[in-house]
Amino acid sequence: LNLATNTDSLKRTGFKFVGWNTSADGKGTDYAEGASYTKDSAITLYAKWTKLLTYAVSYNNNQSTSGKVPDTQTKIEGIALQLADNSGSLERTGFKFVGWNTSSDGKGTDYAEGASYTKDSAVTLYAKWTKLLTYAVSYNDNQSTSGKIPDAQTKIEGIALQLATNNDSLKRTGFKFVGWNTSSDGKGTDYAEGASYTKDSAVTLYAKWTALDVYTIRYEGNQSTGGEAPAIQTQEKGKPLTIEPNSKSLERTGYMFDGWSTS
Repeated sequence: LNLATNTDSLKRTGFKFVGWNTSADGKGTDYAEGASYTKDSAITLYAKWTKLLTYAVSYNNNQSTSGKVPDTQTKIEGIALQLADNSGSLERTGFKFVGWNTSSDGKGTDYAEGASYTKDSAVTLYAKWTKLLTYAVSYNDNQSTSGKIPDAQTKIEGIALQLATNNDSLKRTGFKFVGWNTSSDGKGTDYAEGASYTKDSAVTLYAKWTALDVYTIRYEGNQSTGGEAPAIQTQEKGKPLTIEPNSKSLERTGYMFDGWSTS
């Protein structure tokens, strides 16, 4: 008689089917699947099980600056294990998480998040990092007459950068500062002070100026016989102006200086 095969029907969690045995504890006589049974006697054959080996799959944050590594997993012999994803939000300043690797230097075997691990061996998987690119964001005063431009900033790949403010530092006579622009003529892309810059590219931002309404104040001696009139002043629309005193001693014989008139 050829004994029956299991044909992978009988299963036991954590164990592997290895044939038949005349004893429930597996200490009797072994019979392989499909083996020949020649005895002239009734018999009960018990499925024989051997415990599957298990292997620890652990994770290492590999210099992360925040977040948590996944818990250790158990790989069962002969059964594929779905690897963890970055559910603990591991992060490393200036780097991007790109999966797992069997070596801390990233030169081993790569495994994507959630990939299938089929090897029957223990392993430590290291977070794999790739350095983020950086881009210089610099500023140009664009013909300012006073003040200081902001320091250059560094834009990190994939991370928005808050642009600098002017804080009323840069000034240009006869003009008002109205933000930044990618072109010195103001015809490029506008960015407000403190705006979010999201492009992954280097850029020079130019101070953008809009012309003010400016008025000229001239002083005339009006038949003076000595001294000089004050120098010309300019007034920006909406800003108060202090009228000059008779600081250069205008005089007119037989008259006393009594201020300025609009006509």
